[in-house]
Amino acid sequence: PAMIDLIDRYDGKVALVALSGDTNPDLVPRFIASLPPDTQAKIKKNPIYIAVDKDRSIAYEMFYTIKYPETVFVNKDGKMTHKIVGVFNEGGEDIDALMAGLISGTTSTDTK
Repeated sequence: PAMIDLIDRYDGKVALVALSGDTNPDLVPRFIASLPPDTQAKIKKNPIYIAVDKDRSIAYEMFYTIKYPETVFVNKDGKMTHKIVGVFNEGGEDIDALMAGLISGTTSTDTK
């Protein structure tokens, strides 16, 4: 929900692609249905896409994911610019500066 709130704040300027490691793709819609109605509305309103990565090969091969959850920020060129290992906590990083850099195209491709 924190990441969904973040995407909502940027009003279509950024997108969220979430990868689910569940082996049963039916669990994704069930999870979304269990979220509060306002969160579900934000998912429908914003560019938020949820894909199933059953064998976690996309997460591992593209983003070198080793621990779940991980949050990866990708620029307009498809390059990973930043990575947060563990639970995303909006107060834990300078997210506004990071997002501004991604939107303007000034964020480097150095990852943390």
